[in-house]
Amino acid sequence: LKSSYLDLFGLAFGIAKSKMATMSLALYTFCVLLHPLRAAAEEQSLLAAAFIADDECSVAGGGVDCSPEELRMMQLRGTKATVGNLPMSGSWTDYLARAVTSSGLIQEGSSASKYQECHMKEDSKCPLSGMGDKPTMVYPGGRTRCFNGDPYAFAVVPGDKDKLLFYFEGGGACWEAKGNVVLQCTDSIASGIATTGLGSGIQDRSNENNPLRSYTVVEAIYCAGDAFMGTMEQNWTGSTYYQYGYHNAVATIDWAKENIVGQLSSLVIAGYSAGSLGTMAWSGTLLQTFSYEKATVLLDSYAGIFPPGTQGQTLQSWGACKTGLWSSKVQAECDEGTMHIQDPFKEAMA
Repeated sequence: LKSSYLDLFGLAFGIAKSKMATMSLALYTFCVLLHPLRAAAEEQSLLAAAFIADDECSVAGGGVDCSPEELRMMQLRGTKATVGNLPMSGSWTDYLARAVTSSGLIQEGSSASKYQECHMKEDSKCPLSGMGDKPTMVYPGGRTRCFNGDPYAFAVVPGDKDKLLFYFEGGGACWEAKGNVVLQCTDSIASGIATTGLGSGIQDRSNENNPLRSYTVVEAIYCAGDAFMGTMEQNWTGSTYYQYGYHNAVATIDWAKENIVGQLSSLVIAGYSAGSLGTMAWSGTLLQTFSYEKATVLLDSYAGIFPPGTQGQTLQSWGACKTGLWSSKVQAECDEGTMHIQDPFKEAMA
């Protein structure tokens, strides 16, 4: 959805039920890759690395050992791949910069210049009514923060008052497991703003084929590496990192509740990559927050399939079990370390 349109949807299913209004939840998965990525994958095979110990790894079939520092940088704590001439080593932001330079898929910094800024204060709450038609980056303050300590902001694009797209941005993940720290996430507000997707995909307001082109957009910027579920100040390898994604999402939702009033004709909740996981976590809450005639939930690019026993531990380490987001059943699973992020999403669809 960030860089493509609805014609990329390969499989879809919807679940609907009727009360005072009709609510439908749709989960979309994609079968078509962007041409540059598909071409790159055809040119050079992918090398998969499997994690076998705390301090070493080996590439399947190749017998290549990885140093602790290389392991530390691996996404998914054991995945190392080469796509074309873009080796996935170094930090997530370094990889993003190389991808931008080599393929031009993302125009880094292009989104940042499209927003005006507003900083919330006691006497100024950055109301939607004061934005006119200008895309605005809102800095809510309070407990919000990015991974590296930057002040947090969320994006607002004014549009139709009765149509809302609540959008969770993606950008990797950061976590620690058995002493290994994985720093593979968008960690600053500047990087988060640069990759909002404004002007492309479902945020392309100039494309007549985009059914969401006139919607008001409220986008939770991703910069805490915790899929919008974190409540923790982490001290890893002597450095302090802020995984406050839950607080960032709460501030974004609170602003939306105050500014999006009345019954919506259409509510769309969507997210891509790590934002897809955030959508799973928050869809139930958001569906109960707003009044609408029809609601749709879209998951783009990430279904959240992980090795057994990893989800619960990671969610606990992020502090997701302290959020109060879950039902009593899911909360018990979270406390036990057996929760899967799909569990609250299944409840939202019930």
